[in-house]
Amino acid sequence: NSNSNGGGGSNTRNLYNNTGYHVLQVQPNSPSSNKLMPFFDFIVAANQVIFDKEDNRFSDTFKNNIGNNVSLIVYNIKSDTTREVTVVPSSTWGGQGLAGISIRYCSWEKTLENVWHVLDVYLNSPAHDAQLQTRSDYIVGTPDTILTEQEDFFTLINNNMYRPIQLYVYSSISENVRLVSITPNKNWGGSGSLGCDIGYGLLHRIPSKQTMTSQMLSPSMEQTKSQEQTTTTTTVDNNKQSQEQQQQQFNLTPTRTSYNDINTTDDQGPIKFDLSDSLTDIKVTSNNNSTDLNINNSKVEEDLSKQFTQVQL
Repeated sequence: NSNSNGGGGSNTRNLYNNTGYHVLQVQPNSPSSNKLMPFFDFIVAANQVIFDKEDNRFSDTFKNNIGNNVSLIVYNIKSDTTREVTVVPSSTWGGQGLAGISIRYCSWEKTLENVWHVLDVYLNSPAHDAQLQTRSDYIVGTPDTILTEQEDFFTLINNNMYRPIQLYVYSSISENVRLVSITPNKNWGGSGSLGCDIGYGLLHRIPSKQTMTSQMLSPSMEQTKSQEQTTTTTTVDNNKQSQEQQQQQFNLTPTRTSYNDINTTDDQGPIKFDLSDSLTDIKVTSNNNSTDLNINNSKVEEDLSKQFTQVQL
């Protein structure tokens, strides 16, 4: 019930002003199952109505067409193409909502850039308890706050020490987004407050499945050397440290040349590396390198006040 129209990406961006309803989750066996792709899909129109702003028109389209075809125009940020998808809203399919999707209205301009790659997960840490998966998981957002910059994620963690937070996590293995609850705890017994290393930047954006498998199983010496030089790996902490010290510590991160024991399914346990003896903690500071990211920082609170509405359809 879906047809690709091969729409050009640049024309799509101009026509829809880089905004739409971001598909965050698709429930199994729902009317939208196997039709919409979590994280990569943005719904930009329904029944020939373009959604240039957030209002009730989108949800009303589904409410007014229960049992009837609803034609969606969907932009995929991964392939940079648009396609037409037909969904039949239902109140009796057995799950939440009429279409079985969670969405938010936002811009897609930096969606592929603002992801935080889960690297190493330490045994018995908050990240381990939350079942974050080594190297295949990517933190892509949260239901409560818009994350627009690298430090927004660390600010979120530091402002919610000892309090559970929810994160949208994309798996490059299952190619699905799941909602994860995790409680930052700097006293959990190891490094940082989550107990995992986080990568951000060009080398840590969501890859294709084939690329991910290749990099996980047998990274080349060239890749290893490149990662040593350019990868930013951080252990979440809330203390201040200079950029010079950070750069020095990035180079101390040990590089493994083989990941042949990496799990290949999400329902297996996470890979656990205990590198606490050889890894020095990276301390996170704000952009001006002069302000600690702590719970009492007024700028931090202001930065985290950017809210959006998440809708279940």
